[in-house]
Amino acid sequence: SGIYAISGSGVDAISGSGVDAISGSGVDAISGSGEPMIAGPVQSIDLQGGSFVAVGQTVSFSSGGLDGLQVGRFVTVFGSIAGAGRIDATGVDVSSEMYVPGSTEVFVTGIPSSVNFARGTALIGELEVDYTPSLGGSEFGGIGAAITVIGTQPAFGGAMLGDSVIDRTELFLRD
Repeated sequence: SGIYAISGSGVDAISGSGVDAISGSGVDAISGSGEPMIAGPVQSIDLQGGSFVAVGQTVSFSSGGLDGLQVGRFVTVFGSIAGAGRIDATGVDVSSEMYVPGSTEVFVTGIPSSVNFARGTALIGELEVDYTPSLGGSEFGGIGAAITVIGTQPAFGGAMLGDSVIDRTELFLRD
């Protein structure tokens, strides 16, 4: 009952019911791909700075597009990686579904700023990811220059348990 479909090459599609789009003159994506980068709850909003934090990532978006956003709402962010812990959004969809910590599936695509292979953790922006749940089978695709992690956050704004990790280094190899 997740909100997206996954294949071996990463996040392919996002679907769901009752999704309201926020429109605005968002930041143009560096890659121009506008692919899904984050799905999770909004942790904080900076209207003056034209950004918000979701799943430990700072998302740049037009301040006009942030007007209807609220802390705790579940969002899907489309755009591109702007740096470690930063996403340039081309679009933000706000779900009418309630976010339930530890139950609602979340995902993040980003640059790991540190990896502790002994503990099975990685830091992506402000988000600590425990990727040990993904190590038990084919759900671990490796830690590369960029990764997509799918899992849950047992506590709002807390560490994420990564059920699946996909190496997304190819995001930096595009023309």
